[in-house]
Amino acid sequence: MVRQVEPVWPDVSSFGVMVNYDAGTGWFTATGGAITLEKADTSTANITPILGSFQIAVQLDSSGATIANTGTLTISSTIPSEGCNSGMLLFGTMTPGGFGFGTGGGSRFEFLFNVTSGDLTAIWGPQAAVRLDAAFPTSDVGKPRGCETVS
Repeated sequence: MVRQVEPVWPDVSSFGVMVNYDAGTGWFTATGGAITLEKADTSTANITPILGSFQIAVQLDSSGATIANTGTLTISSTIPSEGCNSGMLLFGTMTPGGFGFGTGGGSRFEFLFNVTSGDLTAIWGPQAAVRLDAAFPTSDVGKPRGCETVS
C-alpha cells in the first residue's frame, strides 16, 4: 500500500527517533522525543514546546501488511498551558490497512491510527496520521534516525 501523508494540523514534531524491526516476530517499533505541538500552522504563536515521548508499535506480516488488532501510537507528556495534565497526550490504535510506504523511495513509513484517548483528543479529531522517515541499512537497524512528523 502506498499512501501519502501530508503535514496537517495539529502536529507533534519529534527528535532522536530510534527504529527497530524484528523480522522473526514482525514487530516494528519507533520511539523518540516529542518536542513541539503545532495547533494551526507553523507560525510561532501556534507552537507550544513540550518535553515528551512517543512510541509506535506495529506488527507486520511477511508481505508488510499490518496484522489485525495490532498497532498503537502513544504520545506522552503534559502541557499545563493547554490543560493537558494526565501525562497521556494521545493514544490510538492502528486502523485496518493503516500502514504503507510513502512515495519517493521506500524509506518513508506512513501510519494511520484511530485516536481513542488522551488530553489532545478534542483538538485532534478521530484519526492521527504519522509520517516517519527512516532508512534501514541492515547494519544500522535500531540506531537513531532523523526527525519525523507525527500529525
